Amino acid sequence: MLDIKTVYECNRCLGCKTLHPQVSLINLESPNLEQEAVKFEFYAILLIEDCPDGCYCCGRKYYDYSNATMVFLTPGEIFRMSENNTLPNKGYLLAFHPDLLFHTSLDNPIKNYTFFAYHKEEALHLSQRETAKVTCCLENIEDELHHAIDTHSGTILSRHIELLLDYCTRYYERQFITRENKNKAILEKLERLLDEYIISGKLENPLWAYLPPVPNIVRQNWTFLSLTSTTC
Repeated sequence: MLDIKTVYECNRCLGCKTLHPQVSLINLESPNLEQEAVKFEFYAILLIEDCPDGCYCCGRKYYDYSNATMVFLTPGEIFRMSENNTLPNKGYLLAFHPDLLFHTSLDNPIKNYTFFAYHKEEALHLSQRETAKVTCCLENIEDELHHAIDTHSGTILSRHIELLLDYCTRYYERQFITRENKNKAILEKLERLLDEYIISGKLENPLWAYLPPVPNIVRQNWTFLSLTSTTC
């Protein structure tokens, strides 16, 4: 496992120039890491633009958007994209050290962005429009990184990051709504299957008079079982 302790070390490992000691935006085009997993000792946000398995390794379902995917990591978290890839083949990594947030508007509020505690399988899946907005936020961060460091740098960078996180909060809420509606439809389908099974008169043995055999549910409603394996 590769343990990356600083933003500078992260830049060095991924072939990126250090423009600020506490923040970096790294293009992940074909990252070449020999280690099977990576541990970031700082906040890391991954924008995944290409994934060999269609990002199913990040919990994407057939009813989710598929333009891009985002994963949020807290300091000390270990990440592995998939069995064959440590990091995504295409995308961006926004790395920022907790020290950047001291005495800024994002110092304490960052704890309110609960998606940093989500598992990789609970990633955020973006539409084309959402991806464009996220990319715009990242471009603003990159633009500020190319500005000479002064007394305003930390404040401006933290505000750009805060705006990005606010948009991600909005998009996660949209994803919850999308999945909730799908879950309701699947539960209604399961209810109908149970009703049909009861009406069919197959419930003769009172010991088994409550639920149909599990294999029947698996065969007729496998989507429900796969969906409930991931928290929505």
